[in-house]
Amino acid sequence: MGAEGRGLKSFRPNHRRVYDAAVNVTYDGVNSCLYDGKGRICAVASTPVPGMTAMTGYLYDADGTCVAKGAITTWSCDSASTVSRPLTTASSVPRVSR
Repeated sequence: MGAEGRGLKSFRPNHRRVYDAAVNVTYDGVNSCLYDGKGRICAVASTPVPGMTAMTGYLYDADGTCVAKGAITTWSCDSASTVSRPLTTASSVPRVSR
């Protein structure tokens, strides 16, 4: 599945995609992506302007549904140590399916 199917909105076709061993897109030319042990996207880093990196973390419930997202301070899937502000609720999280 391409970056667009995983909820990433930007992709530059002239940039080469980078994949991990599980064939997850880890870089799409705009966004860097990190996945948890179940293959779910758990963090996205982008550079909207040179010198500024925005990182967003995603949380999932026991059924694998994305239920929250928020700004993170550390490039990690460990939400307990990386959340910098309250996470948004499920109603504002785009549905991502695999």
